Amino acid sequence: MFTSHFRPKPLALVLGLAACAPASSVPPESFYRIDVPAPQEAAARRLPGVVEVAPLDADGVIGERAIVHTDDSGVLLKYSYHSWIETPAEMLHKELVNYLRRRGVAEQVAGPELRLVPTHRVQGALRRLEQVTRPDGSALAVVDMELALIRGRDPKPLILKTYHAERAARDPSVLEATRAIREAVAEVFSRFADDMGKN
Repeated sequence: MFTSHFRPKPLALVLGLAACAPASSVPPESFYRIDVPAPQEAAARRLPGVVEVAPLDADGVIGERAIVHTDDSGVLLKYSYHSWIETPAEMLHKELVNYLRRRGVAEQVAGPELRLVPTHRVQGALRRLEQVTRPDGSALAVVDMELALIRGRDPKPLILKTYHAERAARDPSVLEATRAIREAVAEVFSRFADDMGKN
């Protein structure tokens, strides 16, 4: 009597086991916004006319939606499942318009989309917006923004400074990093508004 013994090939075994294995869980994507708190005080001096805030520039990975982090090596990395709801430059442009308007730095503050005739213009660039993790496990947010205030067509700006701010994070989580970034941005906006009040 002839008896047949079937032995599955190794590849068939692998495919069969893979079909029975549970699907690997993929982390959900999380999205964050930068809501700068309202200023605590009004401007000491109000500029006449309209201040137009131009869109902010941002190069490289800073201009992308992924949240950026680094350590003492200085190498910038992007979180895979954590992003801003818009690019940082877009978010901070809107927040800067709102902040300066609520601070009362001028009779009117607006973006270029309203096509008003400005007496002053604000231009800027986002240089750093990142979470920095230290060797001891602590973390902080670092923000650098270059901001300028220009009067009319005057080629010499009234203000041209790079504003640097750091805020310690309570832990190295992404959620805590976004909170610290928000506070650092608020400090930059406040110092710039203070400088505007001196012109």
